[in-house]
Amino acid sequence: MTLMGGGSGGGNFYGGGGGGYSPTPPSTPISNKLTKRNDLSENDKKILEEKLKELEDNCAYAALIQFTHKKNLLLNNIRMDPNIKTPAQYNYVTNEIIFRNSSSLEGNTFNEEFIHFIQNHIYEGGITKYRDKGRINLEFEAKLIQDIICQKYAPHLSGCGLLGAHGESAEAYIKWIEDLIKLPSFPNYEIVKNNYWKFMEGLKDTPEYNKPIDTNLVPQLLNYISNNACK
Repeated sequence: MTLMGGGSGGGNFYGGGGGGYSPTPPSTPISNKLTKRNDLSENDKKILEEKLKELEDNCAYAALIQFTHKKNLLLNNIRMDPNIKTPAQYNYVTNEIIFRNSSSLEGNTFNEEFIHFIQNHIYEGGITKYRDKGRINLEFEAKLIQDIICQKYAPHLSGCGLLGAHGESAEAYIKWIEDLIKLPSFPNYEIVKNNYWKFMEGLKDTPEYNKPIDTNLVPQLLNYISNNACK
């Protein structure tokens, strides 16, 4: 399995402003600083650019964009593939973000795949080792990050929802998020740990995420955002 996605799993994929940050000059496409190639159509490039502008205006996502610049990280490509099983995927073998079609791009799928791209560089040795055990950790971290950002900092972002709410624990998860967004800053692992693993278990109700949890794999990207964004 190398698929981490916002749909069904399997394969080589993950689907599914910080202080001092200087946004990309208007004349320079933001995607030019995120990927070596962009094989999207001209219309889809415009859609992506609008989404990236939204992210640059968000203190948490801007910190992640700045992380890629500081580390000189680039995707190899952003492209379409109508044959993928999920609406969008981050392929950590080829280092690409892939969309199934333009409708997939128009949703909030880029946000999660971009987070998986960052995870691949935050976690020592990358995320290939978490093809089975630990995959659910990375999926849950990505969804929790999006939920906190959406509800606390950007409820206007396209596609905002509560991605981590699953199964019988959904109602309790929503209440947890409501409590977290009342905090003065983005929460770190120490703040969330009492409920973190319980709600991760709830994600197993989705068959493609029903993988063994790695209890030693704490959410490093969550901590990075807490330390570097929205100050």
